[in-house]
Amino acid sequence: MTPEVRLDRPPDCRFDWRADWRVPLLLALIAMLLYLPGITWGTPQADGLGRSATWAPDELGPTGPLVLVRNALHNDSSASPQYPLFHYIFLCIFYAPYLLFEILRGGLRNPQGLYPYGFANPVRAIHILFLIARGVSILMGAGIVVVAYFTASALWDRFTAVLAATFVMLLFPMFYYSRISNVDVPAVFWASIVLFLFVRILQDGLSLRRAIFLGLFSALAVATKDQYYAVIVVLPLIFLPLHIQRMREAGATLWQSSKAPLAGLFVAGAAYGLASGLFIRPARYFRHINFIRFGAGTGWYYKYPATLAGYAGLARESLGYLASALSWPLLLAATAGALLCLRRNRLNLSLLVVVPAIFFLVLVPVRLVLLRFLILPSYVLALYAAFALAAALRSSRTPLRWTAGLAAAAACAFMLLHGADLTYSMMRDPRDQASAWLNAHTRDGDQVEIFAPASRAGVYPQLNPGRRYISSRLGDTPNGAWLQGDFVIVLVQTASLRTPFYPDWVDHELRSGARDYLPVATFQNRSYFDFQELPVNQRLDIFARRDRALELVAAGEGPVSGVPASRGPTQ
Repeated sequence: MTPEVRLDRPPDCRFDWRADWRVPLLLALIAMLLYLPGITWGTPQADGLGRSATWAPDELGPTGPLVLVRNALHNDSSASPQYPLFHYIFLCIFYAPYLLFEILRGGLRNPQGLYPYGFANPVRAIHILFLIARGVSILMGAGIVVVAYFTASALWDRFTAVLAATFVMLLFPMFYYSRISNVDVPAVFWASIVLFLFVRILQDGLSLRRAIFLGLFSALAVATKDQYYAVIVVLPLIFLPLHIQRMREAGATLWQSSKAPLAGLFVAGAAYGLASGLFIRPARYFRHINFIRFGAGTGWYYKYPATLAGYAGLARESLGYLASALSWPLLLAATAGALLCLRRNRLNLSLLVVVPAIFFLVLVPVRLVLLRFLILPSYVLALYAAFALAAALRSSRTPLRWTAGLAAAAACAFMLLHGADLTYSMMRDPRDQASAWLNAHTRDGDQVEIFAPASRAGVYPQLNPGRRYISSRLGDTPNGAWLQGDFVIVLVQTASLRTPFYPDWVDHELRSGARDYLPVATFQNRSYFDFQELPVNQRLDIFARRDRALELVAAGEGPVSGVPASRGPTQ
């Protein structure tokens, strides 16, 4: 018989998900209520070519899944190779009922890869697809909370599971990535199921059924976002030696020992080949591999040098992101939880391998870290933080109980405030305010110049008909050419990247008034937090050509001598 593994939980708390569904269902509903506000942030204008994109970088919806799947089926190489194929296909499954409805009513004929994509009413159709795509992310975000509950329940007990699910629900990245249709929350959802299965395998052994499910969900996680290969290759290094030892002690033959691992490996390979697109369009798949290896040739990899100081800087920035996601109290509690597992049951410490796996196999090779790269490590650390705080709350020592209660309350309050601040900024984005200002102070025929390609006009405030955006084409050095717009918009976060569209000399001369443009308005919400690389609450500065700026002064619109210090329109 397979020897049992000692569990670090009371014997009467044996895991049984079929008898324990009411609490996770309630937690899922609360999560959806938290993530739903702000779902309409960055709704695309969708009234012309180049206006179907949302404000969120790398977002798949609303039209990306339709275009990429169509192009993949037609062997069209123009589709973006940025991500594997699976989440595009997954979103199309949710799109299917609406698309069928449009086909039956005559609203979709001859689907195309460009606007209007075959829709008779593309504005309405794109808005509905937009909400469907983001709704899928909300559901999968709530699913992550549920899986966190079951994972912590399997590892420890239900009280710890409630704490763990609550902490995961309040992780700062969840408030943003559960509202947009990129691949991060879906990938974490599939990976969290892999981690749950990993825990069950450590506890009760690698059965044929568990191996098949582990292979399937591992394939889906990596076919959604490649970085989770790091987790998938590390986990077998832990459970396979335990499996071999158990089977040897049970007197199993070589075939009996190998059957489950081989079945899991076969399912993983077959599912990954289909889900990633390798078996469907190999050329597109290898273009994708080339894309992720070299960062699309944009030079955004290798932020830190390959030196000891560089790797230390990468580690410090990663720690800062983890603290932003979890709060410092939970990060410290997670450390305490790991030490407690080390003392009580080292096998329960195995899940923590996710953190070094992501750091050394994902971040170190590219010497770059972003908030979204650390969602899964934050998820795992939240489980260990819950274990430490739950143990302290049960302690017979009153000071320890009070300390744990205050730490848990402070962490939840901090994370809820962080998420609420983000939610407010998404529901009241400065671009919405700037849109109203621009449409009130511009007139038909006006040109609004932006420091971005025309294809990115959709991330700027929406203009009424009769006004139009033009893309600036200034060079790296002053050469006599200057801006052509009646108004000019600078999105400060975007401009700070100093792209070829916005060289340093342009910023200096524009803000100094040296080229007859004057600042007329600036927009940004007051915020208690820095949202780092997230494109939320970006300061937006509006400049006007001198003659138009003086018209605004004459109309009583306020001073234009400098960029206003207030976080709102100049009045």
